[in-house]
Amino acid sequence: MSKLRRLFPALVFLAAMAGTFVLGQAIRQRQPFDPSSLPAPTLPEPPPIPEDIESPNVFVSPERLVARLEDPELRLVDARSSGRCAEERIAGAACGDVEALAARCGDAADLLNCIRRSLGDLGLDGSETVVLYGEGGEAEDHLGLGRLYWWMDWAGVAEIEILYDGAEGWRRIGGPVEQGGSSPTPADFTAAPRLAPAATAEWVYEQFGPGGAQALDLRDGVDWTTVGYRAPEVFSAGHIPYALPYDVRSWLDGGRWPTPREGWGRFLELGPREGTYLTPGTEIVLYGEGPETDQLGLAYLLLRHMGIDVRVFAGGWDEWTADPDRPVVRVASAAEVAEALGELVHREVGATAPMPFYDLREVRDHGRGYLPGSEVLPWPDFPSGLEASLEQTWSGIDRRMTPIVLYCYGRDCIRSWEASVVAARSGFLDIRWLREGVEGWDAAGLPLWVDEGASGAGSDP
Repeated sequence: MSKLRRLFPALVFLAAMAGTFVLGQAIRQRQPFDPSSLPAPTLPEPPPIPEDIESPNVFVSPERLVARLEDPELRLVDARSSGRCAEERIAGAACGDVEALAARCGDAADLLNCIRRSLGDLGLDGSETVVLYGEGGEAEDHLGLGRLYWWMDWAGVAEIEILYDGAEGWRRIGGPVEQGGSSPTPADFTAAPRLAPAATAEWVYEQFGPGGAQALDLRDGVDWTTVGYRAPEVFSAGHIPYALPYDVRSWLDGGRWPTPREGWGRFLELGPREGTYLTPGTEIVLYGEGPETDQLGLAYLLLRHMGIDVRVFAGGWDEWTADPDRPVVRVASAAEVAEALGELVHREVGATAPMPFYDLREVRDHGRGYLPGSEVLPWPDFPSGLEASLEQTWSGIDRRMTPIVLYCYGRDCIRSWEASVVAARSGFLDIRWLREGVEGWDAAGLPLWVDEGASGAGSDP
């Protein structure tokens, strides 16, 4: 027993050393936090559809239009091709081939005045109530009507309506028709242009971000709520900060125009991720490549139909990027970020990225696995802490020439989407949004740095 008593301290020491070895092995082998280990969050429902929708009278039924044909202030414009209009048109309608109008004015340096002159050629002075119609029931037909509606509203036409079901509906009720091309008497279009729905690049710059107008990018023609919020190609290559990609054509059920309530039901599903939605009452600004983007007019028409405040940035992406001092957000892939980091990706923990590189997650999650060379600055601290962090780690960089890279947990995390606005307001012009975050980096088989000793459960992004 006395011998055992003498050996006891040595046994304790050996046990402690063994425990330290096992613990050290655990630290080195600890895997980064796997967000899939968290219980699935309960997603909130979209906001309720407003009860008091103030919708203008955008659509008119064929039956109601028949009763108004003798109104001296009423003008009918057939938006179909000139050939189709000449075959058969509603009695008294002018042939206003929207494709021909787009070809004439779409690339004009002064688009608005070109539109106004063209409307004068149709015999309009802007004081009338104009009813537009197409063939009816076709999505492409709706695109043309939307464009003409937007252009007429911008030009200053007093009242604009769309004939529901178009020429098809008119034939169904046996409304009066005539054949042959129209020859309206040209007029001076004298109505003042309606500039409130038109957005300039300067206005968009002042408005982007929380609390301002929400930009919808219509270039890809993709409703990302239907594809798992996967960023589409053109949007990924560059977009206005805080913009969201969208496609309003998804609202057209078999070519049928939605009611205001149906439109609201789709609109309220829009957001940066599932379970995060736009706030009713948010003003919307639409943009495409330029004024020729098909969806601009259709989106404007549908949102106006729903009573939503909407503007069109007609110059779109072409005008935004024409000024090198305007910020651009790019959705970067893991491979692109790894290429920018170069050999740093495979170095030991401790080096710093050559450009500002921020992890927007919580500190405890950063330590358990982060991208090489990145600094942790959790989103709640990012707006107030960015300047001090830049001064400490990346002092003296040229923000106009140097990109900033932002990431968080994965596609379902919107911290870096929000942080892109802060970066843009801080003078960065090239903002790289690693949207797939740590999840995408890990899935690409790229190494993560781990701070030894980091522990604890991960956070819910």
